[in-house]
Amino acid sequence: QQLSAKERRVAKQFFDKQDGQTNFRKYRDEINRLFDRYKMFCVTIKGNNNLMWSHYTNYHQGFCIEFDASKFCAEEVSYKPELAKFRLLDIIKEDYGLITKENLGHLITEAMLTKLEEWDYEEEYRITASHKMDELHLLQDNAKFTIYRTNPEWVKAIIFGHRMDDKVRQYIIDTNGNSVKYKVAVPDMRKGAINILDY
Repeated sequence: QQLSAKERRVAKQFFDKQDGQTNFRKYRDEINRLFDRYKMFCVTIKGNNNLMWSHYTNYHQGFCIEFDASKFCAEEVSYKPELAKFRLLDIIKEDYGLITKENLGHLITEAMLTKLEEWDYEEEYRITASHKMDELHLLQDNAKFTIYRTNPEWVKAIIFGHRMDDKVRQYIIDTNGNSVKYKVAVPDMRKGAINILDY
């Protein structure tokens, strides 16, 4: 109803024909592929969160990198009862000039920065690996993951898990030398907390 008569005729040719459903599915799938190409780097402000250490370092066998937050364009994740809805109709509207690229960008960003409330303990921030992060150098890109090289000056410390293999820990120290501080995450069994101590 918001289209001009001419635009409506074009839209009907695309969606109302016998193969309209097929066209619509192809359009939807292309949009999904577009979303899947967004590269997000996820970080937290909570270096001593026990659940994070359990989930993401294989129960303290891995390590955590403490970055200088002032070097990143990180955006805070919102935790809501439901995930953000992104309507395919909004992209079609932008195609026809019914909403601006800026409005569409805001809707995409909102969808990318929303998680369910049950994950709020992560206190997550997300960095879009795009033009905002000019100093991220793409090393490898494939369907499952992307590898970037960052500026070593961005790293403030490497925090070892207390169950980390000694050989792996020593390899990290030998590789980085004195260019970075080293810490260790030590559980406090009485309080059920994690203490981050100098290594």
